Amino acid sequence: MIIKKRKKPIILNSYESILARLRNDFTEKEIIEQHYSKSHRHFLGMTSVDFSLKAIGASYTILHEVYIKVENQYLEVDNLIITPHTIYIIDVNNDIVEPAFEFTSEQIQNVPYKPKLIIEDLFPFQQLEIKKIQLQKWLESQEVYNLSIEAFIVISDPKIMMKIMQDTIPMNDSVIMVNKLQQKITDLEQEKSTHPPIINHEKLGDRLKSVCKKKKINILKKYRIKEGDVLTGVACPECGKLGMLRYNGKWQCQSCKHTSKHAHRQALMDYYYIFQRSLTNKEAAKWLHVTSRHIVKYLLKSANYVFNKKQQKWFLK
Repeated sequence: MIIKKRKKPIILNSYESILARLRNDFTEKEIIEQHYSKSHRHFLGMTSVDFSLKAIGASYTILHEVYIKVENQYLEVDNLIITPHTIYIIDVNNDIVEPAFEFTSEQIQNVPYKPKLIIEDLFPFQQLEIKKIQLQKWLESQEVYNLSIEAFIVISDPKIMMKIMQDTIPMNDSVIMVNKLQQKITDLEQEKSTHPPIINHEKLGDRLKSVCKKKKINILKKYRIKEGDVLTGVACPECGKLGMLRYNGKWQCQSCKHTSKHAHRQALMDYYYIFQRSLTNKEAAKWLHVTSRHIVKYLLKSANYVFNKKQQKWFLK
């Protein structure tokens, strides 16, 4: 059973919101666009793998987007499959470089684990080994022992899959094509079917889900973006131009003349994804280009914001 389903990552929303509002002369804009493109491809790759995992979801416990704290670091895994005998780390990577296929098992496994290790700096297979160590540490903290951990990188992009097959690139044992993932798990579990269960996979899944956190990123800090680099105003849902004006209860685009009743909702979501904080009446007025305090309150309420009297700020529900 899939007990933790996948949602669109906050980081993708943050990228989309900031790219729609960054000044054109911002020096790092092209880099941000490249990072967004990579994150978006990864998300699409994960969703295609999710479809394959549905077939085995009835027999085992599956969690998407696992992000848990282990000691002083975070363990981030695209998918976890928990069976009575094994827990599988399933990461998706369609940007894998060919030289990484040639790593030997010994080279991969001999990565020294350090508490402050930056996992993203390692090759994909080295990352897998570190994640296995992290997961083992978490299991031991929960007094779960003797549960085997398997880790795989899944390739879901048909173009990459075709290139690998055509070029006969030597593949590491940790790499699986998405169309063979279900059979791989089935075969491994069949080998252990005669052994008694080690854990109750449903209970362990519930325990993992209870400690999962949402991964957040301060996109302004990451790319050294100043508030002055971010354009304010309400964007037209038709042409995308900023600067819609409010007339008689509607927003009107000054460029294409399109009108909308609810264009402010996306503008306020942009504020949330970019700044990830609450806002005051004054900040909301400046962001939406609205002068009336009463209209600002109405717009915030209609966008699912609630007012905290003590802090005198609006918070997204």
